[in-house]
Amino acid sequence: MQERIPLVIDTDMAYGSPQADIDDAVALLFALASPEFDLLAVSAAGGNAAPGCVSRNLDSLLRLVSADIPHSFSCSRPIDPGFWVNARWSSSPAKPAARSEYPDLPDSVQLLYSTLSASAEPVTLVTIGPMTNTALLLIQHPDIAGKIGRIVSMGGSIHMDGVAGGPAEFNIKADPEAAAAVFSSGIPVFLFPLDVTKKKRIYPETIASWEGRGPLIRSLREASVAFMKHRAERDGYYPPYAFFHDVLPLAYLADPSLFTMRECSVSVDLHGDLTRGVTVFDMASSGAHVAVDVDSDRVLALAEGRIMERFGTL
Repeated sequence: MQERIPLVIDTDMAYGSPQADIDDAVALLFALASPEFDLLAVSAAGGNAAPGCVSRNLDSLLRLVSADIPHSFSCSRPIDPGFWVNARWSSSPAKPAARSEYPDLPDSVQLLYSTLSASAEPVTLVTIGPMTNTALLLIQHPDIAGKIGRIVSMGGSIHMDGVAGGPAEFNIKADPEAAAAVFSSGIPVFLFPLDVTKKKRIYPETIASWEGRGPLIRSLREASVAFMKHRAERDGYYPPYAFFHDVLPLAYLADPSLFTMRECSVSVDLHGDLTRGVTVFDMASSGAHVAVDVDSDRVLALAEGRIMERFGTL
């Protein structure tokens, strides 16, 4: 029997907040349902929602599925304290949870450090949000790098448009300094950019069968369709659709044959007025592994099948 992969997930899960996408929740449920993984901990990161909102959302979902997995409360802001995402969080209608509401949850960086320190073997760290926690971990505890076998991340873009049609993908743009610190850390990085995560559009009819499942899956579908319609109305396109970006790094770990990977180097632009947060790929160099193609239909079938088998009646 193949040994399970010791895994830590760092997520900016927005599911549970108003008009939120569900891709982080799908990724977490897939990880919980997959026999390949030994999920050691899940840390909360600010990103698609403010850190306090993400912390509440994560705690609520783990409780809902009775998953006794160590998890955290995040207070961390981007390394650049004046960065644009702070204003986005402050204008959100969702009120973040206060730190005092979760006194027993460790801080995200503390959880990452204690979990990695306690592991007898290198751990795979999966980041499906901004890399703030990972960068702070490496800055505050440089000795811990040897405990991280690889960082597997959803982020960046080679050719696809990113935030507001610009050149930068959200997870990198939300904390460029953090991403730059991670990419230059010397730890092996496996990156899944928008070029593969946007290959499969999810329409309301794509997940129509979820309506016949238990309350959890029906709630996920309802939230996803609401997000699709909100985004389509806001940006003026039809028909509504979304992407399940964050499940791809985990699908790769479960079945690498689903992907075509290419070795290259990755850096982040930190200085351009219009290009800050853009990922720069040097295909003539090495240091990272980047997904350049994916069998997206098989990824969706794998994720749906495992999630429905484990959680379909909840």
